[in-house]
Amino acid sequence: MIIPGEFEYVSPSSISEASREIIERDAVVFAGGTDLVPMFKEKLVTPKVVVNLKKIPGMDGISFDKAYMSIGALTTLASLATHPSILEKCPSIGKAAKSIASPQIRNVGTVGGNLCQNLRCPYFRQDFPCHKRGGKKCFAVGGDNYLHSIFGAKRCFAVNPSDLATILVAYDSKVILESKEGVREIFLEDFYLGPGEFDIEKGEILKEVVVSSENMDNTLDAFLKFRIRQSIDFALVNVGVVLKIQNGLVEKASVVLGAVAGTPYRAVESEKALTGNELTKELIEEAAHKAVEKAKPLSKNEYKVDVARILIKRALEEIMERTL
Repeated sequence: MIIPGEFEYVSPSSISEASREIIERDAVVFAGGTDLVPMFKEKLVTPKVVVNLKKIPGMDGISFDKAYMSIGALTTLASLATHPSILEKCPSIGKAAKSIASPQIRNVGTVGGNLCQNLRCPYFRQDFPCHKRGGKKCFAVGGDNYLHSIFGAKRCFAVNPSDLATILVAYDSKVILESKEGVREIFLEDFYLGPGEFDIEKGEILKEVVVSSENMDNTLDAFLKFRIRQSIDFALVNVGVVLKIQNGLVEKASVVLGAVAGTPYRAVESEKALTGNELTKELIEEAAHKAVEKAKPLSKNEYKVDVARILIKRALEEIMERTL
């Protein structure tokens, strides 16, 4: 495999050192490399300095305490998919991780890398002069757009490709961002600003993902993914659902769709329909339909509207069966 260009490869021993390399030398970070290396080959990035994060202690592993669960950004997808406490407390996070790519990729790919991966739009990846490459148009509009957004797109119709983001946003997760200047904590949902755009300042590194114990206790979850092949492929649509049910009623509902918008898409109207009500077949139908009422598909991706509706229905039915 040939990587175009020459660069310096450095392995700092702390986040502060890595942050300094990014700020002072315009370096890019390297974790598992499953997204970055193809971007080298496609000349989407041509760095002079690459910062290896894997030598920094404390950035991998999964831990629990009374207040929250912590997932280090360097935790591999394979570790996340098989962790016993994950499978016990929030099994759909493990299921989402297991659905990603292939065993070989999951063994090296990281949680942070999956959450921060770049766009998979074929026009962007194949060197078309689109908005994301400094051009003046989105080639998906009027082009081959079966992979693209059905919600809220304006200039760029590429979708967020992360499976983990969908279920972690449904869990109201937060991300810890650290630099040599200090530490910042924000909701993962707010971390995503638009297609391929993140709320991360130059020099900041995604250190960990945290999920509040309150968001895991007494909850039922579901994650479903639709793709052409049952391995390797990115999602055409996915859904993450987390419900807190008390005394037979939905006390709190979180319904998030992935691969349908430039960021993880929260189905707010579905959440409103579910909250405060008993989970019934009729309510499930209503919530599933409300999720896609605002969809605006392109010429070749109207199928996503039906798939999104059906996935939400199946996810809610799956949860309902566990309450019987």
